[in-house]
Amino acid sequence: MQKFFEEPIENLFKRIKIREIVIALVIILAILSRVAGLGDRVMSHDEVNHVVPAFDLFSGRGYRHDPVTHGPLQFHLMALSYFLFGDNDFTSRLPHAIFSIATIVFVSTYFRKYLGKFGSIAAGILFTISPFMLFYGRYARNDAICVFLGITAIYGLLRYFESNEIKYLYYFSATMALNFTAKETAYILAAQLLIFLFILFIRDILLIRWTEKRSKIRIILMNILLIAGISIAVIASVLLFKSSYIKSPSFDLIALTNDQMPFIIDEIFNFISPLLIFAGPGLTPLIIFVVFFLAFLRKHLRWDILEGSRSFSILILLGTLVLPLLAPFLVRFAGMDPLVYSDPYVLLTNYIFIGFFFLLSYIIGSLWNQDHWWKLALTFYGIYTILYTTFFTNNVGLQSGMVGSLGHWLNQQSVQRGGQPTYYYAFILIPIYEFLSVLEQHSHFISVLNKKHSGQSAQMLVATHKQEKPKWSQRRVTRKGSLRI
Repeated sequence: MQKFFEEPIENLFKRIKIREIVIALVIILAILSRVAGLGDRVMSHDEVNHVVPAFDLFSGRGYRHDPVTHGPLQFHLMALSYFLFGDNDFTSRLPHAIFSIATIVFVSTYFRKYLGKFGSIAAGILFTISPFMLFYGRYARNDAICVFLGITAIYGLLRYFESNEIKYLYYFSATMALNFTAKETAYILAAQLLIFLFILFIRDILLIRWTEKRSKIRIILMNILLIAGISIAVIASVLLFKSSYIKSPSFDLIALTNDQMPFIIDEIFNFISPLLIFAGPGLTPLIIFVVFFLAFLRKHLRWDILEGSRSFSILILLGTLVLPLLAPFLVRFAGMDPLVYSDPYVLLTNYIFIGFFFLLSYIIGSLWNQDHWWKLALTFYGIYTILYTTFFTNNVGLQSGMVGSLGHWLNQQSVQRGGQPTYYYAFILIPIYEFLSVLEQHSHFISVLNKKHSGQSAQMLVATHKQEKPKWSQRRVTRKGSLRI
């Protein structure tokens, strides 16, 4: 320590790089632009809808998840801000400002490996001066939180591709869980990642060296049969539930439970029998597929061939984690509104599809990695359950999260409250406010096509696969199904 204080100041400046000074200036600008006068502006309508439930949680009146105001993470963060710094307009927006600043810091520093020295700084500057990022970084809404969580999830994915360390799968599972507790845009992020991973997975499949064409055809056909079997079972179940719902007698579950008269055996039977008659046809194809998969199909998939494919690993992981959250899609396709909890048929259909997808996710996940999948799923749904139930004080929150979030979002697609034309975002909003990012993106894309870059961007697009055949792809599949290196 004494030697450090006696060291000449010029030696310290010699160790500081211009890049580090630029990053420091960007971070300072980000802090000033997000924090200065943060509490001066009056609260808007959307902000009030978030501030009131957060203040109720802080005041001890509790919080119940409502899909109208999106995920519960924001309210817990705002309540924590009130607890630490007091309740006012400044502290209401403080979590969002912090996440906006954290996004800029994260991109400028941790993405250097993937964007390059100048690319990471450019990304940090664009995030700092972006009108969207600046506005929502000073606004009590979920958007700034979603951006940070999305960036960190992508980072975890890229780090796993690069290192193949299992810890990054846990990191990725945790960040994706937080994404789903922040806002329904997590479904869009998950869809984009799944498409990206599927493209990489097809590339990995093409790199496998097959010594026997018959083995290749048989294994591929068995995996196609798995996808076809799931699709046929789900479509048949949806159609049968739709038909049963039209024919079923109607009764109100809330009115029935509010009835003070004691139940007798006949009344219980009269309540259960219509539900059994309703659910029986729709359950049949799902049960048949599960039995067929466990008894025959599972042993012929040969996923051990793809043991070293990192794109396949994350594709299976993300797909199985998200699958149970997609149940409202099927309920809606069956002609029901998944949000009508008072209808016992709708409620039962929700539970059946959620249960089927959980079982399917467990089977597929265990087949992929029996040792780690259940721990990864526990990480994801542990975070999901804790936040949606507000630390187990709101049991209905789990249902409103798994069904209500996506169900409400689907219902809102036909509302179109803004009344904007279909080209509003692509040709009006983005070009006017985010033209710098659009111009940079298009110029970079053109330069990649013209091969003017060194190849770094191409490496990023294949997620640090390093443009070479991975060692696992050198495995040869023989007629008997054994692998040869």
